[in-house]
Order: sequence, then structure tokens, then C-alpha cells
Amino acid sequence: MILLRRTRKLKIRNYRTTRKSISLALTPKPLFSIKTPKYQSYRWYSTLEQDILNDEKESIEYYRTAAEDGDAESQYQLALIYDKGEGVPQDKEVAKQWYLKAADQGHTESEYMVGSIYLNGGFDDQIDYRAAYEWFKKAAAKDHSEAQVNLGFLYLNGSGIERNMIQAKRWIKRAMDLGVFMVDFVY
Repeated sequence: MILLRRTRKLKIRNYRTTRKSISLALTPKPLFSIKTPKYQSYRWYSTLEQDILNDEKESIEYYRTAAEDGDAESQYQLALIYDKGEGVPQDKEVAKQWYLKAADQGHTESEYMVGSIYLNGGFDDQIDYRAAYEWFKKAAAKDHSEAQVNLGFLYLNGSGIERNMIQAKRWIKRAMDLGVFMVDFVY
């Protein structure tokens, strides 16, 4: 049933058409778009949405195939699988490499994860604030709220960059505008 609010009155459209539209909207869709017929038949497994495919080993192979073909979302999902050790032995080094490959293609969440890895000393066991700043800046520009918070704190502390209270306030405010409330104490 579709309800339209053009005025204060609610109008109901054709029930059969509406029912078909709703069932099409609820049909699972691939988590990323690969236009080749080879991938269109696959039902992808997501570590965030467990209901798409139950066979973990098969789904991990699908992700691996697509990731090796250069799909950024598959690279990110494969990195998550290795990072958490779901269906495979946990391997942080392999996860880092997949995060980096996806981030190099502009995948926002991967850019944030690579920034976090640099911030926590994950590459070469040394903290690299400047590299973390660069990756957080890329993700923050795409409205990634956690990257904006981290970028704000890098500016606030002067870690890897010159301390700048105006930029710190700007990025933290942008994160708060996106719904992050943990940074209220800064003001």
C-alpha cells in the first residue's frame, strides 16, 4: 500500500501494483555492482548482513574473486573477514593489504580503516600521524563522521600536522552535525 501526502488527505494507489513494488524493493540486491554476467548470478555474503548467503566458504571465494578483479567493496568486505577471522583464520596483515587496496580506489570506509591502522601503528609497528591525517582527510571529505572526529583530534593535538584549533573545531562540528555526540566536551 503506497500512501501519498500531497495534501493532508492520504490516497491509496492500486493494491496489486503496490504489493509488487514492495516485494521488488525487499528483494536482496548485490552489495556491489559488477556488470559482468559471471557475477550477476552470485548471491553475495555480507559479514554485516548474515541473511544473504549461509555458506561462508563459498561466499568468501566469491569475495576473493571479485576483490582480485579490482572491486573495492569486495576488497573491503574481504578485509573485514580477515580482520575479524570470520570463516578464515584471523590474519591482520592480509586484512591491512585488502584495506589498502580498497582505499587506493577511493572506498570511504577503507580510507578510514587505513587511517586507523596508521594511527595505531599497524603498518611497520610505527605510528605515522601524517599518513593517518592524509587518509582521515580523504574519508572525512566524503562525510565519514568517525574520520571527521579523528581528523579534528589530530588538529586539536597537533599530531602529524600543525595544531589548528579552528580546523579542529570545524571537523568536530561537522561530525556532530552528522550525529556524533561523543565529542560534545570539546566545546
